[in-house]
Amino acid sequence: MRVTFVIPGPAGGGTRSVTTLANGLVDRGHSARIIYPKARRGLKGAIRYAYVGVRFGHRQDWLREFRGEVVEYTKLDASTGGDNDVVIGVGVDCMLAVNTLPNACGRKVHNCHGMEPWIQERMDRAWALPVPRIICASYLETEMRRRGSDDPIYLVPNGVDAAQYYADASAGPRDGVGTVFHKGVAKDPDTVRAALWKIHERHPERPLYVFGTSVPKSVPPTVRHARFPTIDQARAWYSRSLVWFCGSRNEGFSMPLLEAMACGCAVVSTDCGGPADFVEDGRNGYLVPVADANALADRVADILADQNQCTAMAEAARQTADAYSWTGAVDKLEAALNEILARASVAVSNGTTEKVVRHSS
Repeated sequence: MRVTFVIPGPAGGGTRSVTTLANGLVDRGHSARIIYPKARRGLKGAIRYAYVGVRFGHRQDWLREFRGEVVEYTKLDASTGGDNDVVIGVGVDCMLAVNTLPNACGRKVHNCHGMEPWIQERMDRAWALPVPRIICASYLETEMRRRGSDDPIYLVPNGVDAAQYYADASAGPRDGVGTVFHKGVAKDPDTVRAALWKIHERHPERPLYVFGTSVPKSVPPTVRHARFPTIDQARAWYSRSLVWFCGSRNEGFSMPLLEAMACGCAVVSTDCGGPADFVEDGRNGYLVPVADANALADRVADILADQNQCTAMAEAARQTADAYSWTGAVDKLEAALNEILARASVAVSNGTTEKVVRHSS
């Protein structure tokens, strides 16, 4: 099978998951490429990029770990799209770009990592395209069906690498509370900041571990922040946290939450999309309403106040994370792509337009 993934850029959690899945296909004998548009930073952007790199270091370059071909393009056309069995647009803008390619570039597939309401008009256009879809969380199918889609939809959740994320006793005492901070509206920085303060007010000596691409300001003095943590540093901070919380307004999947669970954290999350697939309220953590800092802080406090509950939830969380392997994710992706190609082949042999029907796996 020849597969090309078209991604928005070389950085970010979505790039990490695509790279891991694409490596899985390569390891199984398939041909995979990852291509992305060349960045247009300009002088001001280049200066800021250099400044951030000097002060904070750059985020990990996940594409360096890819064992297939990586191509940076200035224009997506037949020559850069290539000759594939499947060409996958990752996200709204990439799917819209892929839709302009000739059919000779391969069967077009939309890989959706989450809702993108900040580009609502383009999201509506991408979601209306009659193409098969691969999603990372079940709520996305609900949203797509609600908008009238009857396209084939395949659920391929992200995984967690147990060799990288585990309870690391050498990290130090497990005494803190952790979260991710980002200025993007989907991450709801105001709610996260308010929750940190409320947790600090109840537990003024407890360390708060925070990482993310944005530097938080006006946060409690016990906050320790890393802008671009390495895997080792992220594992250490997960392993030093009793509870990890997610205060987002919108999450496609929330890999940090699952990573924290693999490292032995009980979790609290807003009911913001993806986390509802693996956070079982009252068993391995809690789900609370979106934009409710009080509820986040209350549930964190509930867990911290009951050592038995904290231990039981952390163990349940670890067991949950065990079920989300990258091998299993590649199994689902490979099966989805094989079925997409089989359906297309049947349609061609029958001389008909492929009928789109509901299908989840």
